[in-house]
Amino acid sequence: MYAHTFQPARLKSRKSFLKLTSKLETQPKARRLDLGKDKVTSSPLEIKEEGSAGSHLPFLTWKTLNRLRTGTTRCKASLLKWGYSEDDKCDCGMTQNFEHLLICPNLKVKCTKDDLFLANDKAIYVADYWGNKI
Repeated sequence: MYAHTFQPARLKSRKSFLKLTSKLETQPKARRLDLGKDKVTSSPLEIKEEGSAGSHLPFLTWKTLNRLRTGTTRCKASLLKWGYSEDDKCDCGMTQNFEHLLICPNLKVKCTKDDLFLANDKAIYVADYWGNKI
């Protein structure tokens, strides 16, 4: 615990976890970033303590953008697999899977996974389009 002074226990039967901790030599924020960098081997994103790109957007757009980034969307192929849908067809007639959500013919603008991570205008348009649908 950073900058914490250990207080002696009032009762002999109480065993504090603080006796098992070690003193941090760096600021907590810097330590968290260092631990995160050790765990991640390769990522297109820089590890930082700020929100992801697009966190300033309305919640529905931001949520949809994150679902598209992680590939955990409620597309019709997934809903069919989970037993929540009877078909996996999009309004355009093609199978609606994760890849299809980015290049659907109904979209005026197509986007890539890189666009999603950058949260540029293409990604925001796609997230807005699919917002209430996935």
